[in-house]
Amino acid sequence: MNKRLFFLLPFFAFLNPGAWAQIQNSQSGIAQPDKLPRRAFLGIRMEAVTADVQRVMNLPAVKGVLIQNVIPASTAEAAGIQRGDVLLELDGREVNSPDEAVRMVGAYRAGQTLQYKLIRNGKTLLEKTTIQGLPREKYPDLEVTYGAVKAGDALLRTIVTKPKKSSGKLPALLFIQGIGCYSMDTPFDTARTELQLINRLVREGWVVMRVDKSGIGDSQGAPCDQIDFNTELEGYVQVFAALQKREDVDAENCFIFGHSMGGVMAPLVAKEHRVKGIVAYGTIGVNFMEYFANSRRTIAASYEMTPIEADDYVKEQCDCAAMLLSARLSRTDAVKLNPECGGVYDALLLRSEQFWRQLHEMNIPANWQHFEGKVLAAWGATDFISTKAEHQMIAATVNQLHPGNGIFLEIPNSNHGMHVASTFQEARTNPGDFNPEVAKQVGNWLKQQTGAQVDFALKEKKENVAEVLWMEGVENAYPRASADGSKILFQSNRSGKWHLYLMNSDGSGLQQLTAGDHNNNFPDWSADGGKVAFVSDRDGNEEVYVMNLDGNGLARLTYNPARDIHPYFSPDGKTLLFNSSRDNSESFEIYQMDLQGKNQKRLTNTAGVETCARFSPDSKKILYLKGFSDGSDDIFVMNADGSNPVNLTNTPQMEGWPAWSPDGSKIIFSSRRNGNYCLYEMNADGSNVRQISYAEPPRYDARAGYAGTGDRILFNRQKGSTIGIFMLDASYKP
Repeated sequence: MNKRLFFLLPFFAFLNPGAWAQIQNSQSGIAQPDKLPRRAFLGIRMEAVTADVQRVMNLPAVKGVLIQNVIPASTAEAAGIQRGDVLLELDGREVNSPDEAVRMVGAYRAGQTLQYKLIRNGKTLLEKTTIQGLPREKYPDLEVTYGAVKAGDALLRTIVTKPKKSSGKLPALLFIQGIGCYSMDTPFDTARTELQLINRLVREGWVVMRVDKSGIGDSQGAPCDQIDFNTELEGYVQVFAALQKREDVDAENCFIFGHSMGGVMAPLVAKEHRVKGIVAYGTIGVNFMEYFANSRRTIAASYEMTPIEADDYVKEQCDCAAMLLSARLSRTDAVKLNPECGGVYDALLLRSEQFWRQLHEMNIPANWQHFEGKVLAAWGATDFISTKAEHQMIAATVNQLHPGNGIFLEIPNSNHGMHVASTFQEARTNPGDFNPEVAKQVGNWLKQQTGAQVDFALKEKKENVAEVLWMEGVENAYPRASADGSKILFQSNRSGKWHLYLMNSDGSGLQQLTAGDHNNNFPDWSADGGKVAFVSDRDGNEEVYVMNLDGNGLARLTYNPARDIHPYFSPDGKTLLFNSSRDNSESFEIYQMDLQGKNQKRLTNTAGVETCARFSPDSKKILYLKGFSDGSDDIFVMNADGSNPVNLTNTPQMEGWPAWSPDGSKIIFSSRRNGNYCLYEMNADGSNVRQISYAEPPRYDARAGYAGTGDRILFNRQKGSTIGIFMLDASYKP
């Protein structure tokens, strides 16, 4: 059994010590002018140099990192760093992994000078540049303001989000995050569950403030992992004071959302300020050692331990914690007594020993008993880091002195991080995206407390979408419309194997085109409607085939032991683009061939994964998806011969399945940029991006393409093992 099981908020336990700075001439609890310089934005996607990279690029040694892409407005762009460069050193220190480069740059701030050494085209260059700051969050409908608040010796970065079109004083919320030393300032990761919750509430009329802890992000002060509980608490006390003093905030309607350890901090902040209500989600409701034992039980359940294993695990964990907290032994002395405690302390000591000892000494129910405001104790039903009983106890404790003020709420299918998950095991191993039910329930409760004349019930985004085909438990994927939009070609696993089907655009007139005990998938349709290209494993390996629409004239085009997938016809129907791993077993590149399988030509040769390549309607460009080693994807366009690749999306989010409009002026694609895979449309040059579908988890939208003249969009809407086919009005604007 893995003894290093995570603690309170494991997926946020990222350390970023930052830099110590003495701040003078400012007062605690008052919002300061934005004196905080932005942390460095290196702005490159990179991968480690391997022996293969060294050989292909003829490098002198296996050293440095290979630059895959340069993000606009970054330090790398300002420095002139280029795709294909190999970065060797930063300020004289060797760089041999992407993580190492990120850690090095994390110590810098905007405006500082950085010296770097790299190899370009066989030549070694030594240059200097000025550090560019991390971009700020931007939304078309929200106003995001960066500021700072003085708290003791620290100057803390604050971020306030409010509706752009708002007037007067609005209700306000301070979001207090969990225990980890991680930043709440992540402009390239707006899919995070905390930001999904915050932005949904803001769009319903709230001002929401968040803050980075001491030494994290832009915040200046002692490193987060070295400060104690009371020092961190003082930061939230001062930040809440600054929130209440804002001119656009209704000071009588100020609330706190405390997530995880934030739920312990919240009633303590309320001792110092007038707080109307608190939402505590996934928190602690009893003394720390009792919580520790309770949560070890639920963690054991998430690992599906037997009762005997669970009992041994809980005892060992609690014995180790007691040596550190009750006996007040140092880590070194405790591990001498029990070497197994090392794994427990690896999680516990992500924060200082003093932090945990102050928490250990605290009477947590007493903090709630004296709070006079309203309390929503919310618990996700698959949260194994906290327990249901303790949230029920928080509500009961509040009601003991203030009857009716405390409410317990269980939110189905929601884990500790506010992700969709149906079981403890799924919550631990494979949680989904943000659970919108959290925002809905919290928003409704907040509405009840404010008495404001604003409808805070979360509104569903409007979309003009029609269901064509939905069969529970069946996947009907990769829909392709005929040129006139009257027919739909697709693949389905309804028979237990993947086969190709044809139907009318309203879902009627179903015909099965392939049969047999093998799989046929990734279909594409020639513009004249006469040919179908697809992938089949009928000969034991995934190869590209073509056939007539009636199933006759079957021809195999590729003969390679590697995977050959995603065939797409050229507009004239004479050639196919496809993907193959034949020249790189760990990646896919783009190839072209004619309909006899001849004249096969490789068009890309990079370290990334290039898939889903499609010719533009005039055959001059190729649109494709490029995957990076960090798990992100971007949509690129290049010339038809593979030259001049241009990144159209340039985000750290996951994009997918791009397709041209019939006239080549628009591109449809799927993206997670707002937290869940939905459909977006943009101009062919990457400008004017707009969201056009609004699937809510656990559903998401993907594999889209234009139908007919481009006035309709055919796509998949998926929920677990069910994939349906839907049609959307492309001209509709919600």
